Order: sequence, then structure tokens, then C-alpha cells
Amino acid sequence: MEREGYKELLKLCTMMIKLIPQMEAVTVGVIEKIRVQMREIPIQQTVNLPIKKQSYSLEQVLREANLSLYDQFCETLYKMGFVYIEKALLAPYLQGSVLIRVQHLLGRLVKEMNKRPWELLKFASLPLSEEYFLYHSVNVCILSMNIGLGLGYSESDLHKLGVASLFHDLGMFQLPRVLLESPREFTREEQKQLWRHPALGVKKAEALSFLSSDEVKQAIYQEHEREDGSGYPEREEGEGIHEFAKIIAISDTFEALCHTRPYREALLPHEAMVSVIKMAGKTLDRKIMKVFINRMALFPVGSFVFLSTGETAQVIEAHADSPLRPVTRVVFNREGEPLRFRKVIDLKRRGSIKIVRPVTLRHHELDGNLPLLI
Repeated sequence: MEREGYKELLKLCTMMIKLIPQMEAVTVGVIEKIRVQMREIPIQQTVNLPIKKQSYSLEQVLREANLSLYDQFCETLYKMGFVYIEKALLAPYLQGSVLIRVQHLLGRLVKEMNKRPWELLKFASLPLSEEYFLYHSVNVCILSMNIGLGLGYSESDLHKLGVASLFHDLGMFQLPRVLLESPREFTREEQKQLWRHPALGVKKAEALSFLSSDEVKQAIYQEHEREDGSGYPEREEGEGIHEFAKIIAISDTFEALCHTRPYREALLPHEAMVSVIKMAGKTLDRKIMKVFINRMALFPVGSFVFLSTGETAQVIEAHADSPLRPVTRVVFNREGEPLRFRKVIDLKRRGSIKIVRPVTLRHHELDGNLPLLI
């Protein structure tokens, strides 16, 4: 590699390490372009880069930068979901511009979920600081599409499921905001008002061509129905409930349990998983629950665990045949210090290492402390 070009490459790598954590505003297209360019960089030799008082080889930095740019790509995609769902739900009259973007976004989500679903799943159980119902909609969409993949859905069916799950709470936004943000359990009258939201959602969906298919409307209307007939609004049971609605019911329940609401504290993702498993065969579909467990693991993708090595790791992938032994990525070493480069431990292959307990990490603990550049 020529000296001048090499110097430019060193400058690029150093700049990335400094800037990528602040790249929230960078678009998906720009990030993807950078990743493509980096893949084309020829590596003919290795040197040490003195970055953050440590020495890393050029190959390490390029590999990690490429992986981290993909992480940033997925995070940007996730945040775009929040932005678009906010515009679509709070100002649905913009359907000409916003809903076309939502369709494009869902297409990208389907594509990425098919390739590396865990990269998006890891966001679904992280603590939320604000706008619960908007982030909840995006999370339920990701969780539902993950189940759809496990059920063998075609890309077309995944897209329909994505639409239904992203807008499953459409009717909620027709209710008074003060009701949704109530800091206590609902009164009987407030509960009756809340139970109106499936019908309100269908009515709104009928006015939006993007949401007007029978499958989407039925899923929006039935996602609070339960297998034993204890749900609402029609007390449907078993075979009378559309499969999309059954999928969304599991995703919706799990996601809600993972996040703090004004009237209760959040459960750890592992605790939330145990809770929904207990509902299988009673209120939630047993067959779909099995797929959900296989795709998420008992320590769900995105959650954090303390390993028998003394390290703290994030679950990044599930093994369908070993739900207690997922693939993890170490984020803090035994001394509690953040790792600058990725260390992946597949617990299925490393039988001597076990999960000791689930742990919770808040935003201020994660900020700048996930492995290099994330």
C-alpha cells in the first residue's frame, strides 16, 4: 500500500473511532456506503495504531469498524422506525409521504431480520427513557417478525406481519393522552375506555390504504384476544384468532413486561420470558410460544448476563436446541472494565462457561461502554 494512501487510511480509522459514537444523525445510506468502501480497502500489511492508549492492528480496527458500522446501521434503522411511526400515528393525514417511507423502512427491516435478526432484537428489551408507546410499537414489530421467521413466513407475509405489528396500537393514539400516562392502575370505567382501542384502530386503518388489508385489520382488532376467551373485544378463543394476532399478543406481552410503566417496575428480560412462558396454552398460543423461545432463548437476545468467568455479556443470538446456552458478547471484563474489541462466547460450544444470573444495565452504564465504536 502506498505511503500516502496508508496515512489516509490511518487517519480514517482514527476518525471513525472518535466519531462513530456520535453518528446518530447519519443516514442508513451513508453508513452503508462507508461499509462498502471499507470492505474494498486492501490490507497488505499490519501496523499498530496507538488509539485510546492501546495498540491495535490495522486489520483489527478495520474488522471492528466494519462490524460497528453495521451496528450503527441497525441502530439508525431502529430509530428511523420510531421517527416514522411517530409521524404516521400522530399525523396520519400525511399518508402520501410518511406511509411510503414506512413501507420502505419495513422492507429494510425484513431484509435485515432475514440476515442477522439479533442485531435488531437487542434493542427490544433495552430500557426506554420516553415515548413508551412509540418505541413499544417498533419493538413489537421486530419481535413479531422474528417469530414470523421462525414460522417460515415468506418475505411477503413477513411484510404484512410487520405492518400489522407496527400499527397494532393504532387505536391507542385515539384515546386521551392523560389516560395512557395514568400513574396508577385503571379504574373500571377507564378500562372500558381502553378496551375501545382495537375498534378505534380498525376504523383508522380503514381510512389508510396502507393498512386496509383484511389480515392487517383483523390482527389490529384481535391482538388482545386470548386463547382461553379471556381477552377483548369479542372474547374470541383458539382457532377464531388470526395467527398474526397471536404472534403480536406474545410480542406485545413480553415487550411490555420488559419496560417500566407508571404503575409498575420493569422485569428483567429473563423474568419477562419466564412470565410469558407460564401463559402458554392458557392465554397465549403454545405452538407460537415455542417458536418465540427458540428464537429468543430463555435469556433473551439483547439482555445482559453475568458469566461464570466473572465477565458481563450481552446475549446476541439464540440456539433453538439449547435455549439456556445462547451466544454472548462480553461487554465488561472481570474487573468491570469495558472491552474495546469484541469477544464472543458461544455457550453451547464452551460447556465449562455458564450463565450465573441475569443483570440489568441502564443507559448511563452502556453509554460509550459497549465494545469498540458501538
